[in-house]
Amino acid sequence: MGWNIIMPTSTVTEVMNTAIRLMCIDVFGKGWKEFQIAHLSTTDVIGIELFSFSNGVKAAPPFNSSVQSQFNLLIYSFLKALFLSLPYSIQVLIFFSLFV
Repeated sequence: MGWNIIMPTSTVTEVMNTAIRLMCIDVFGKGWKEFQIAHLSTTDVIGIELFSFSNGVKAAPPFNSSVQSQFNLLIYSFLKALFLSLPYSIQVLIFFSLFV
């Protein structure tokens, strides 16, 4: 997968007097002090925004595959879009084969 840098890494602080600071306070609330941000895109033109907070929590919670999350939603959305892009006759075949 190829990556294109749209905006290289830059530091945003809570004391800056800029429009991005006000937007970040609206999104993240107060108390974040500073973070680094970068914007990338894939060769398929999918935008990715990366954040690195200096006071972020490093420990990840234990993995539980039965808990639904945004990842599950993305996979479901992808599979739904893939299913709906198939011809109707194949959709019917797949649907009925699930219940036989």
